Amino acid sequence: MFWMVKPALFFSNPQTASSNSFQKTFDSNLHEQAMLEFDRMVDLLALNKVSVFISQSKDEKAPDAIFPNNWISFHHDKSIVKYPMMAENRRRERNIDLPISPDHVVDFSSFENEGIYLEGTGSIVFDHIHRKAYASESVRTDFSLLSMVCDELNYTPVQFSAVDYKGLAIYHTNVIMHIGNGYVVIALDAISSLEERAFLVDSFTADGLEIIMISLEQMNSFAGNMLQIINEEGEKITICSMTAFDSLSLDQVELLQSHSSLLPIDVRAIELLGGGSVRCMIAEIF
Repeated sequence: MFWMVKPALFFSNPQTASSNSFQKTFDSNLHEQAMLEFDRMVDLLALNKVSVFISQSKDEKAPDAIFPNNWISFHHDKSIVKYPMMAENRRRERNIDLPISPDHVVDFSSFENEGIYLEGTGSIVFDHIHRKAYASESVRTDFSLLSMVCDELNYTPVQFSAVDYKGLAIYHTNVIMHIGNGYVVIALDAISSLEERAFLVDSFTADGLEIIMISLEQMNSFAGNMLQIINEEGEKITICSMTAFDSLSLDQVELLQSHSSLLPIDVRAIELLGGGSVRCMIAEIF
């Protein structure tokens, strides 16, 4: 099952803009268009037999409630992890009923009072099969806290640094890379250290993952912000935004389709205002 949260009011969050270069505007008059995109995404997932639990946020001061994966992650042992958020208004997103009753709660959110942040599966790209947690360091992704999370979950942390065209740290790892069953999509050019780049390639290769490289331009079109899901009939579906899909080459599409079907979804207004895409909009519940 998957969890999505519909915000009470969606607009570009001024508290996140300084660290998120993917936010392109502060224009707030796209709320209605964004909510249409949200509803159409829900309908499209249902049409593809994907089970999604929808919650409605009532907090008009929490525009990024639409991205629940940043403050919580669900795990196979029926536990949840809560994470510290950098933006103060994003901490309000936790004031919502969960879609399930977890067996165990691990709460790291108090670290935000110390200025230490790790924003869920935005900061961490989990490889659940090989029990690895990939993370690119930024003001929103602290490596010391990553190690603590990995110790709790019994995962191996894989740390690296990635930068944009301006040489600034990219805010979330899940816009740089995506891991599915048997493959990884990654913008290796964003990783300036050749040593770190080789280390990642070795890690992927050792785990038998086919490496599908995307360019920085494609990364900026959210081509790294994908999520492979399994529907009620056991079919593998990789969801991405229409923006991301349109940026892909035919060869890249064919490589992805060799692993699972592709489902592009139009969330252009959400991407523009929120600086996040379809992967950010879904929390996986195992």
